[in-house]
Amino acid sequence: PDKPKNNKHQNYDKYKILMFLKIGLILHLFFASYPHPLHVSVTNIEYNQEKKAFDVAFKIFTDDFETIIFNKYGVELKLGKEDELQDYEKYINQYVFEHFCIEINEKNKKLRFKHKKMNDIDVWLYYEFSAKGHRRSKALATESGSASGGKNKENIKFVAITNSLMCDLYKDQTNLVIFNYFDIQKGFSFDYNNNNVIFEIISDFPPEADPPKAEKF
Repeated sequence: PDKPKNNKHQNYDKYKILMFLKIGLILHLFFASYPHPLHVSVTNIEYNQEKKAFDVAFKIFTDDFETIIFNKYGVELKLGKEDELQDYEKYINQYVFEHFCIEINEKNKKLRFKHKKMNDIDVWLYYEFSAKGHRRSKALATESGSASGGKNKENIKFVAITNSLMCDLYKDQTNLVIFNYFDIQKGFSFDYNNNNVIFEIISDFPPEADPPKAEKF
């Protein structure tokens, strides 16, 4: 009896994600030819089962990002240029760690910087963090027992995300976040006044514990 409800929520989440992607594509095409009047970032969080880790990718306008780094730390990154700052990773990490945080089952996860990519107007920052996860199912619940024992205690149940990237530069900043975990997809929009959310990973059977109260977003 719970499946139709879950499918409805999944369809709604996928609709929101598709809308975010369409908005991102439109913004990208528009900003490729004109100075950008809007302030938007996109963050993609996706689980990699083989690595038992989440890949996190931030897409930020390069000029805005270099401006906030200079304002806060007094250094010029000059990303992608011949005189690019040699230890740019240090300042990128410092800023990202101050303004983005993700918790899994109430435990803060430390991001590891992997690399960056650039185009004419954007910089992509790639990170990852370890997390053991598996697809929850009735069969697994029966074999593993309650959350206090067995494999089920390691599964991902609650996720908390804080994202205030660039909000200290622009009060009209919007940060779109897309979260993918197996077949679960969620989309969120953060801004200056609402920059965090807590949500439960919905399974195909009733959860064993009530989720924390979600923040308004």
